[in-house]
Amino acid sequence: MRFGTDEFYFKSKDEMRSVFRHCPEAIANTMRVAEMCHLVLSFEERHFPVFKSDENISNEELLRRLCYEGIRRTYPDLPPHVKQRLETELNIIKQMGYVSYFLIVWDFVRFARERGIPSGMRGSGVGSLVAHAL
Repeated sequence: MRFGTDEFYFKSKDEMRSVFRHCPEAIANTMRVAEMCHLVLSFEERHFPVFKSDENISNEELLRRLCYEGIRRTYPDLPPHVKQRLETELNIIKQMGYVSYFLIVWDFVRFARERGIPSGMRGSGVGSLVAHAL
């Protein structure tokens, strides 16, 4: 990917003052906003967003339903060993607190596919049967 400029970096104070020399109040207002921000980050626990569904079922039930619908496209007769592996993976995902995460990824990949947008996945979860089913 190429960009039409080499300006994608954090500029120094002097560079910003030069860019906004016609509007010095922009610099002053930026500083006022920055001084009002008090962000405290906690790294002791994960902070995943919660997937909000229009369905009238829990996220766990939704993930399970989507997985079974998807896996039957590959395995219409659903062999017992595949069902067992799917159940094992779903239980691990639930125990680890990743249900919303998998649903969020499913949602944006679905969005991309519906619009012909190429997408590729990374990470250890990609090799799971759950990811394949979704």
